[in-house]
Amino acid sequence: VNGRPDHKVYFYDTEMDIVTHFDFFTGRPSSGVSQPDESDKQKFQEDEFSGRFAVSHYWDESEPRLFVCETVPMVSRRPLRDFVGLEKCEKGTRDAMLNFSFYLTVGDMDEAFKTIKLIKR
Repeated sequence: VNGRPDHKVYFYDTEMDIVTHFDFFTGRPSSGVSQPDESDKQKFQEDEFSGRFAVSHYWDESEPRLFVCETVPMVSRRPLRDFVGLEKCEKGTRDAMLNFSFYLTVGDMDEAFKTIKLIKR
């Protein structure tokens, strides 16, 4: 819905007639709840799996009960502090702001000053 991949993988158990899922964002299966006496190994596994999403998956050809899933870390897209609010502005203003930041960073104050005039509020 929001353009981001789902961080859950769903499974349908034909024998039990239920749907379960594994949530890679939390690192827990759908039935998993935190227990006060969790082992260090379980905490490590949850940390290892959390914050990820599946990029490919398949059922093993020789063992149909084995599900293989490749994941990658989720990356959040957030604007830098100086660019907050520019996501919705027109392209010319955004380009001028990027050029201003670039020229300021490389020390070309004349070009940076010229691009300030192109920035619209």
